[in-house]
Amino acid sequence: MEKMKAYDVELSSAMGDQPYLLDKLTFASDLLATDKNWIQPMSIESFCENLFFVTEKVGFDNGFYVGRVDGSSRNYGGDFKQALADSNNLVFVNPFAVNKDILGKVTNNPATDVTGETGAGKSFLAKLLFLFMTLMKSKNLYVDPKAEMRKQYLKVMEDYKSLPIPNDDASEKEIWSYNFKQAIVRYIEKINFITFDAENENNHGVLDPIVFLTGQEAIDLSKTLVKQVIPKEYRNIDFDTEFPNEVELFLEKRKSGEQVGLLSVFEYLEDSSSEGISKVAKYLIGNSHRSVLSLIFSNGQNKAISMDSRITILEVQALTLPQANDEPEQFTDAQINSLAIMYALGHFCTWFGRRDKSENTSTLFDEAWFLESTPIGAHILKEKRRTGRSYNDFTFQVSQSVKDKSEVQGLKDSTSFGQTFAFLEPNEVDEELDYLKIPKTDESRKMMNTMTRAQCIYKDCFGRKSRITVDGAFPEIAELFKTQEGKNASARKVA
Repeated sequence: MEKMKAYDVELSSAMGDQPYLLDKLTFASDLLATDKNWIQPMSIESFCENLFFVTEKVGFDNGFYVGRVDGSSRNYGGDFKQALADSNNLVFVNPFAVNKDILGKVTNNPATDVTGETGAGKSFLAKLLFLFMTLMKSKNLYVDPKAEMRKQYLKVMEDYKSLPIPNDDASEKEIWSYNFKQAIVRYIEKINFITFDAENENNHGVLDPIVFLTGQEAIDLSKTLVKQVIPKEYRNIDFDTEFPNEVELFLEKRKSGEQVGLLSVFEYLEDSSSEGISKVAKYLIGNSHRSVLSLIFSNGQNKAISMDSRITILEVQALTLPQANDEPEQFTDAQINSLAIMYALGHFCTWFGRRDKSENTSTLFDEAWFLESTPIGAHILKEKRRTGRSYNDFTFQVSQSVKDKSEVQGLKDSTSFGQTFAFLEPNEVDEELDYLKIPKTDESRKMMNTMTRAQCIYKDCFGRKSRITVDGAFPEIAELFKTQEGKNASARKVA
């Protein structure tokens, strides 16, 4: 007691049965029948110090380990490893359990939102969650508009393949590391990498609505894509009226076995007696031959891409996406065409998720900000999330700003996403707090502003929210998630 006074810690002498109880609480101490119903009288103040009904727990009891709770407002200055070392409160995530009947859940919505500024760690977390999904019984699709994952995955695979086999003098740790890396090689070999490159004729029409959709759905998407790419000076009421009828006609031809696509519709309308219709058709034909639009406008010569693989990473090359602060009136033709490709991709992801109700599917849409910030794109993503509620389809949206959601769709309620991982966006702290439904106080703002790299606010499907630090527990796996340097480093500057 005298020693502890030097540290300003006050101790009191044990009284009554306290020494006895302390001994009984030690490890491996036997409990008698009389020890199991002990009543400990205490004051209200002492009772409150037990912190009953108070918890910092977030996530699931069982699942994949993603990090640790950080219940402080400490600024770690980028040292996320220290934040991990300061906590023993583990966070587990089980994505496929979100829409299952579990006591205490406040939502069955299987959609997950990952948001925050570039460099905060959201891409690392998104790729980690996707990897976890692929380890379960499911079919999984990762849409990579930055076209960076294939290059990095294949680089890691070649690096690990070339490692020398450990000799007899190698330690157990070295042998384990080698075997683990070879397991990663086998995992990468099972991934179906697909690159949408308009310069490759085999890719022409892979996202053509007449090729991979049927019925009214194909007609609606065709109208959306054409409306997106036609300039104001080419818009024509007669074309808008006639076009859906011809799409329906060519869908029937496709159904009967003919090789047709949207380009076939344009070529048919090119010979129309109406000069306005013919003019628009000629513009669309010429534009599709000179741009990425050949991915969505074709004669149906190629089949839709196969989605039979369990793991598919789909990337699109040569996209020129608009900047986040660009006005639609300022979009270039290349940007307009690129958005049309993304609209088709969004519909393709919806189609992928609802092919088989009995099958678990997951779709991760990286850098979804360019869709969230446009009315058409927001509708496509909303439809994708709605599909997941009736099918076992789990959607992950990765974006850079909560404003991308609020400005177009109105501030989302708690049912829009079953789970949210909100990384820091320094210029949108209050907006993020509103989005997470956390009261805006000095304390909550400090909690957000002091988050460092790899830290985010995790809102789980039980309605609990905590600041957590994401942990890449296995450096051998973390190599897969390194972001490529150069012009593709930021999705807002994809070229």
